[in-house]
Formats: sequence, structure tokens, C-alpha cells
Amino acid sequence: MSSELHYEVAVIGGGPAGVAAAIAAARTGAKTVLVEPNSFLGGAGTASMVGPWMTNYFQDTQVIRGVFQDVVDELVHYEGSTGTLKCPYDNPGETKGTGGTLLRSMRKSLSSY
Repeated sequence: MSSELHYEVAVIGGGPAGVAAAIAAARTGAKTVLVEPNSFLGGAGTASMVGPWMTNYFQDTQVIRGVFQDVVDELVHYEGSTGTLKCPYDNPGETKGTGGTLLRSMRKSLSSY
């Protein structure tokens, strides 16, 4: 006995992008299936138990919303997230901490070659 399932959209991978794609497709009314080999969604972030996602702000302006924000809001509801956060740096893109010191040192060292 064989059975066939018919979908209009198949999303392969249940990481953050796959979950957002499946939600967006389903919201349009498309019959959607999300295929994930693990027993959980969230991809490497969930597998590695990474808590925070990257900020979705540029300075004081939130620049990423949509499905991402809906997922964050749902996580907040179930106490799985603190919500969206502003970038902790005064100058986004600026190299901070020991990484910047190391990078400057490497550039100085390499400039003599």
C-alpha cells in the first residue's frame, strides 16, 4: 500500500530560515510541509543551545521584523526569549575587545612582508 502526499511548498531544513520560510508560505494559503531530520526545530542554534540571536536593530531602529519578530514574540510568551535587543555597541561594525587588538597586531606584523 502506498500513499502520496501533495504539497505546493516543501521547505527542507528546520533552522531559523526554514521555519520562517514555512510560516510565510503557509500564511499565503499554500499547502506546506517542513522537513527536518532532527527531532527539534532551530538548527545549529538549538542543537548547540545558543541562547541569543544576533540583534535586529541598527542603532536605535529595528530593521528586521515580519516572521522573525512573530517567532521572537512567541518565544517571549513562553519565556524562551528576552525579546529583541538593541546592538550593544556604540558604533555597529566597530571591532571591539581583544579580537580588535589581535587584528591590529596581525596587520602590523604582516605589513612588513
